[in-house]
Amino acid sequence: MAEEKESTSIPLSQAENGGPDPEDPAKSPPPSPNSSTRKACCFVLQSWVSKKFMTGCVVLFPVAVTFFITWWFIEFVDGFFSPLYAQLGIDIFGKS
Repeated sequence: MAEEKESTSIPLSQAENGGPDPEDPAKSPPPSPNSSTRKACCFVLQSWVSKKFMTGCVVLFPVAVTFFITWWFIEFVDGFFSPLYAQLGIDIFGKS
């Protein structure tokens, strides 16, 4: 029996354009940046950032609302009693 040689057929368009040679690793194309590992890492990172952002919003929103309600209450009480203090002659530090 004669030894059979395996031949690799390269499409004519690749041969003319100097396309990638599958037998030469130096000429093989670089790995795709859209690999499944990269996609998985991006998904995990995006999920983590999204969870941290939402947690921050959930925590910060009640703190901000409490701050503004407290600020409004102090301004209301101060505005309500300031004329009374002025008539009694009591000088409040920080008020002119």
